[in-house]
Amino acid sequence: MTDTTDTTTPTVMTPGAPIVGGDGTPPLAVQQPNPLAGMTPEQVDALAARIEEARRNRPPSLTQQLADLQASLSTTAQAKDEKVEQRKSARDEADPLEIPLAEIRTTLRRTELVEAAKAAGFKTPSIIADLYAAKEGDIAQIVTEAAASGAFAMLTPAPSAEVGGQASKTPPGMDPGRAALIEEIRQARGL
Repeated sequence: MTDTTDTTTPTVMTPGAPIVGGDGTPPLAVQQPNPLAGMTPEQVDALAARIEEARRNRPPSLTQQLADLQASLSTTAQAKDEKVEQRKSARDEADPLEIPLAEIRTTLRRTELVEAAKAAGFKTPSIIADLYAAKEGDIAQIVTEAAASGAFAMLTPAPSAEVGGQASKTPPGMDPGRAALIEEIRQARGL
């Protein structure tokens, strides 16, 4: 058998040096040594025959292990492909639902704002809802800030709301709240 040790000195590449030489061949540092260099065709054939013989003479346990690994590889790859396909189809089904979800969220937010603006006494609660539907934060705080801004018309409380005040005419023995309610109804009817 011949000596196949490599006695060439490795070429050190400098940063920025071209990978391909001037004649189009890669420099020595990039060239991979041929592991079969220096072997005769008979030696290569003998090596291949030994590898094939080793494969044929595998112990049954190793043969079974390799068969199990191959089967596992196939089933795992197939399962992965199925999961990827399921994920794609689920995403395709879920994406169109984003628009209705956004609309539902906006409608819910707007409804809560209308309710809070009515309770706060705004003359046009729908305007508050339209302006602040996209604003993040607590509904009560948003409506309070809108009221404090003075930019929106607010309802003034009816005089009868001040129970016991000057506008209240409570007959003796009658509950002041009931008397105020009766007076408010009379004023609404124009009596």
